[in-house]
Amino acid sequence: MSGNNASKKKSMYKKTRAIIISATAGAAVLSLCACGKYKGGKDVTVGAAYNYEEGGYITLGDYKGLDINVEVTDDDVAAEVETILETEETYEQKLGQPVDGDSVNIDYTAYVDGQAIEDYSDKDDILTVGEEDYYAEFDSALLLMTTGETKNVDISFPADYDDELVAGKTVNFELKLNYICGNALPAQLTDEFVTSYSEGECTSAAEFNEYIRNSLYQDNVDGIAETAWQTAIENVAVKDYHRGEVETAFEEEKNNYKNISEVIGTTYDDILEQFDMTEDDVEEIAEEVALERMTAKTIAAKENLVMDDESYRNLLTEFMQDDDTDLSSMSFEEIEESYRETYSGEPKEGMFVEYVKKYVSDNANVTGMK
Repeated sequence: MSGNNASKKKSMYKKTRAIIISATAGAAVLSLCACGKYKGGKDVTVGAAYNYEEGGYITLGDYKGLDINVEVTDDDVAAEVETILETEETYEQKLGQPVDGDSVNIDYTAYVDGQAIEDYSDKDDILTVGEEDYYAEFDSALLLMTTGETKNVDISFPADYDDELVAGKTVNFELKLNYICGNALPAQLTDEFVTSYSEGECTSAAEFNEYIRNSLYQDNVDGIAETAWQTAIENVAVKDYHRGEVETAFEEEKNNYKNISEVIGTTYDDILEQFDMTEDDVEEIAEEVALERMTAKTIAAKENLVMDDESYRNLLTEFMQDDDTDLSSMSFEEIEESYRETYSGEPKEGMFVEYVKKYVSDNANVTGMK
């Protein structure tokens, strides 16, 4: 993966629900457990029902018959268009040769053994020269380039790089300097802009509102399960978090960041500082994960839900396919191991939450469908 800017990296970490803690893991766990919000032992029931209501940890609110409306209003469309125009700003296009500190618009295409690699290629990306937003070699090349020029840049990836596609190989990047960024300009709702924004799905500014309406509607439909689940979580009253659930989640999140830090060559503390995080933030994320699991297990206990082997296999296979994992040559045991490597947790635990989430979604009252 190319070294994207901080916001893109943060998005990747958020997607995997990873968090960061200091290198002194033992001290962090002691701090975590001394807050007075946790009770119970360290053992947890993995991938099966357990009634945390009976133990006095939580009280479930409504989780069946939840009202979910997927309709998109004119106000929703207007707000989305306004947000797009505010965030998709453009720049005055300056010509010449960049210097350190200049933001530049670039295209780059990666080649391994003469084959283009889509995951390592992009167009119209903005980087700041000298800040190593991507690769140091990019900065060195750009300082010698003039707008409109293309150069080939070779970058060697270490043998232990966390992507076998490029690990131990020299990747040739075809790097083009499109322009040096001048003053930021607000985006204009033109045919050219909407065509670029929608990647050709919409080519007319006059049709953009309808495109956005359909896009928001599809997002709402695709998000029914997540919306229902988050509503069920919000309806839970928490008295105490189970110590074992929180510690398990905490350790998983720590390992997520440990793996990521090894790939990008930094430390836990550096990432924590970069994201302006403290251990209080780490603790809050662990609590959120623990609460999801406690809620799912309690709902399953009250509704007598059991995730059988077939359901587990189907859920995990679908989940990893949606995560763009190539399963074509993998055994189910290898799929399980891939989940552990990616999410630093037990797949049965993760899929049990998905299993109960589907139950909540299937029992929701959905309106506004076309």
